[in-house]
Amino acid sequence: MRKNQLIIFLWLMCWIARSQDYHICHPKDVRYSPRERYIDMHHLKLEIEPNAIKGEVNGLAILSFTPLWREVDSIWLDAVKFDVHSIKLNGKPVRFINADSGIAIFPHTLGRKEANYLEIKYRATPEKGMYFTGWDDPTGRGRKQIWTQGQGIDHRHWIPYYDEQHDKLTTEIVVYFDSRYKVVSNGILLSADTIRDKIKWHYLQNKPHPGYLIMIAVGDYNMYSSLYENEGRQLEFQEYMYPDVPGGETSTYRYSRFFMQKLEELLKVPYPWPGPYRQVPVADFIYGAMENTGAVIFAESLISDQYSESNVNYHQVNAHEMAHQWFGNLVTAWSARHHWLHESFATYFDLLSIQWLSGDHAFSNKIRESIHLIKAHEVKDNLPIAHSKAGNARHYQKGGVVLHMLRNLVGDEAFYKSLQVFLERYQFRNAHSDDLLYVFHEVTGRDLQWFWDQWFYGSGMPVMTFSHRVVADTKGKHLALYFNQKNINRIDSKKLFRLHFDVEIVSSKRRIITPVTVSNASDTIRIFVDKDEDIWMVNPDPGKRQLIEWVNLNENALAITKHSENAFDRVFAYQHAQKVFKVSDLEFFRDEKDSDILAMWAKAIGKNIMNPIVWNFFNKVESDKVKFAALVNTDGNFWRLRSEGELLEFANSHECQLKFLVYLLAISARPERLEFYKKVIQIPEKFTLQKMRLLIAITEYNINKSNENIRNIASFASTEFRGAIRAEAMEFLTSIDYRTDELINICVHALGHYDRTLPLAAAGYLKKVAENQYKELIQKELKKYEKIWPEWKIKKAYRLLEA
Repeated sequence: MRKNQLIIFLWLMCWIARSQDYHICHPKDVRYSPRERYIDMHHLKLEIEPNAIKGEVNGLAILSFTPLWREVDSIWLDAVKFDVHSIKLNGKPVRFINADSGIAIFPHTLGRKEANYLEIKYRATPEKGMYFTGWDDPTGRGRKQIWTQGQGIDHRHWIPYYDEQHDKLTTEIVVYFDSRYKVVSNGILLSADTIRDKIKWHYLQNKPHPGYLIMIAVGDYNMYSSLYENEGRQLEFQEYMYPDVPGGETSTYRYSRFFMQKLEELLKVPYPWPGPYRQVPVADFIYGAMENTGAVIFAESLISDQYSESNVNYHQVNAHEMAHQWFGNLVTAWSARHHWLHESFATYFDLLSIQWLSGDHAFSNKIRESIHLIKAHEVKDNLPIAHSKAGNARHYQKGGVVLHMLRNLVGDEAFYKSLQVFLERYQFRNAHSDDLLYVFHEVTGRDLQWFWDQWFYGSGMPVMTFSHRVVADTKGKHLALYFNQKNINRIDSKKLFRLHFDVEIVSSKRRIITPVTVSNASDTIRIFVDKDEDIWMVNPDPGKRQLIEWVNLNENALAITKHSENAFDRVFAYQHAQKVFKVSDLEFFRDEKDSDILAMWAKAIGKNIMNPIVWNFFNKVESDKVKFAALVNTDGNFWRLRSEGELLEFANSHECQLKFLVYLLAISARPERLEFYKKVIQIPEKFTLQKMRLLIAITEYNINKSNENIRNIASFASTEFRGAIRAEAMEFLTSIDYRTDELINICVHALGHYDRTLPLAAAGYLKKVAENQYKELIQKELKKYEKIWPEWKIKKAYRLLEA
């Protein structure tokens, strides 16, 4: 008996060891599955009247639902610290218990699939989910707005419902608010009726979507409407802009219709949501943007105008949030583990938007920037893309690059056809990562399980060394390509990657692109060549768009720089050449006409651009982009030895970014001429140039420590500026120990702000000045807000001061 048991044990051990070659071990994910649910929500009608001064919401939620697979005698709704006035079930009062995290409702037993509706009257003072800004501003200079942000589970702070993404429902939003402000929400605007000094705004989203995509934005806006047409269908774009940013709507939303056209053409699935497609900026948004169904909210820092569009703009984010209308909104991940189905696709299409607008070289450059971010995450842990805790660099950048590799593997037609089938099959539903895999199996006929296991369910990325040599033997002459790989992640250090990419070869006779496959720690690939053929260059992965960290390219780098057809690769290889700069390196790009590539060369050369011969070359290029890339590698010492007129010539441009750089270089080279440069190089005092203007103010103070300069910096701490700008100004004023009653008042008010950095900066300033006679003033100001702010905000303010 023992002998048989031993044999069975040994067989099991062998089977387990063998199975480890074929299976991926997934790190544990506590959010692998969502919470269990016992009801299916169908429709939410929400009537609210916000009290903006107090930061509270008075609401009536009417929620229709049915029990799922069994009779139900209790219902749980997420509702954080609500004051619940009453709850009715099917028109009759029902017993409930109100807890800090939600509401437990106890009906008589409800039958399976039986239609029901709840009516909940309540008051909420949301700490998250809904944000009030500017209403309690004692100076009256800040923007008065209300806006919401539901992802991941924050709407439970102002909406009583089951707050999970795997239960979709239709929604109806009714908002009563001051008639001086516009109210924006999802779907079709059914009515906007004036009731005394208020307007009742009534919106309907009649297609099911996850609750976290419900949105409301309230503020002072101009709305610009335009029609988009495609194949006989019309879609209205409603684009909102601040009245005090003239022309902002043109540059900010410049490519909206173009992106919609590209997405519909590629996906072959029309934009799926009723009502106009709306986009609205808000003050101090806690993220970059949010893809709420048919109504995108984005940070006002992305607003651009004629002065700032080339420097900071909404274009790439616009494409990202628009792609979400399909990936995330139309088809929604079943749980947080599959979050990459949202963000990786949205990121891939925002990467493609760079290619659409700026070409292949910019696309390659952005992918390499993405890989730089990915590397930093991959060395920390071994979490895969398909994990709730994978982190932004994996959900966004890594997933986006991996999707591009998948497209290259299966081909454009099969890739986009698979996406079309996936979107049509799971529209208005939830999906798992494997659902997408099975669609790719079905459409392409290929077994792609290995790709999912390697990239979506597995961790890491390959570090690859490459070399080549020409070998002659009895079989003839051939080119031997040597690839050696290892995983950048030490936890999974033994993992090897199966990689498919092209190799560009240039010889004395031909230029060819040949596909290769690498899957072992060391691979050798042989390509036969003619006896009289000389190999000039071998360039692996032209365009450098594979998720591979290429190292030790030094021996081949200069050959790629000289001979590759790919302009981006020439710059990339030069940066990896590890050579001492020589003026003769100009020959690598002397005949280059593309301004984007020349700007990349200026960056690659770095401070060597101050060599007189090199500078004379770049100085002749008529492109603001190249001029900026060249100037940024110069310094005050360089310009102190050159003519003032030469530098000021660069300021004859409409590009404020270039003017700004010229001004900083000029006052660095000749600080005594500061007032003259102020008059000659005028930086417009525009809303879109806040960051630039603050940096100028700080630089001017460091040169000339006048009272006027310090007051100028202090003005950036006021409520008319963005939270991040205010925080930066406060931190600088703390460092120079600047103290005024007005600044103390501003900082006390900032303690209640929801922005992540502003309250910390304000607290840092207040704690420093509280060491002397200002402590009493701080306490006096806090007492004022105790009468206005909700309890959680008061506690937060005191907690910050005590930390």
